Amino acid sequence: MLEIVYDFLALAGLEAVPVNLAELVPYLLRFIVAVVLVLAVFKAIAAITQIFCNWRWFK
Repeated sequence: MLEIVYDFLALAGLEAVPVNLAELVPYLLRFIVAVVLVLAVFKAIAAITQIFCNWRWFK
C-alpha cells in the first residue's frame, strides 16, 4: 500500500524536495491536494468494498 501512495504522490510531482522558500509554498499546496486525492481514492475503494461485502443488504 505504501508503494501505491508513493506512486500517487510521484504523479503529483512531489518526488523532488524544495530547496528554498519560493519552492516550498507550491510544494505544500501540491502535497495537500495530493493527500486529499489519495484519501478520496482509498475512501472510494472502501465504499465499493463495503457494497460488495454487504451484499445481503440488497435482498
